[in-house]
Amino acid sequence: MRHSEIYKNIAAAVTAASNAITGAKKDGKNPHYKSTYATLSSVINASNKALHDNDLSIQQELGRITKNQTIIVVTRLTHGESGEWIETDTEAPLKNKDIHVLMSTFTYCRRNAISALLNMPVEDDDGNKSHDAKPEFDTEPLLQSIEACATLEQLSLAGNVIKTTQMDNAAKNKLRSAWNIRKQSLDKAQTAETEADT
Repeated sequence: MRHSEIYKNIAAAVTAASNAITGAKKDGKNPHYKSTYATLSSVINASNKALHDNDLSIQQELGRITKNQTIIVVTRLTHGESGEWIETDTEAPLKNKDIHVLMSTFTYCRRNAISALLNMPVEDDDGNKSHDAKPEFDTEPLLQSIEACATLEQLSLAGNVIKTTQMDNAAKNKLRSAWNIRKQSLDKAQTAETEADT
């Protein structure tokens, strides 16, 4: 994470905004994993008022596509009055070079970055999460990242993200299971490719 030389004002503003956000609603469905998740629209809607009330704004852009076929999305959070800022990069693998895959991965990175910067919880499916209840970890972004991995190298990167992300055991077990399934699929594809070349 990068930040302006002085970030006293923005630190206080981000803390206030984070405390004011009740959570993003799960309004999207992934039929492949039979799961629900908070879409980018839900994350933006959940954060807009808190950001406005604390003189904060978010800018996001597609930074670059790496040689390992991952994209880097740059997210900057700016405090209006002081001009102080915080900036972070979010990286995710591309399954292929199709523009629809690119934009879907871009959307995933945008949603994940905003949620992480603002420490945004995800509401229960019924939308009645108790204020004192422990926020549910949203596994959907990481599930999509695993599904998008087209090489073992990309899958290894996704595995490192899972290892270094704090979450409850149920969420981690779900992600590990999806990771193992994807690895088996990529291993079979690699074996078949090797046999075809011999």
